[in-house]
Amino acid sequence: MSTLTDIFEKKGIEDKEREILAHPAWHGDFSGMECEDLLRGLLPGSYLLREGEKKFQYYLSFVIGDSFT
Repeated sequence: MSTLTDIFEKKGIEDKEREILAHPAWHGDFSGMECEDLLRGLLPGSYLLREGEKKFQYYLSFVIGDSFT
């Protein structure tokens, strides 16, 4: 049985997930290589967000100089 704390924690996570999915940098189910292709040629500091392999896991890919992280 869920406690009130469990319910509020889950609601907080779901609210944050909605915020991430609505972010302009969100690109969903993209591979690392697809992200590199999208970021190639963009200014340092450019970034995007994408899904991880598990629920509530996300990746941040960004440009540093001429490389990607």
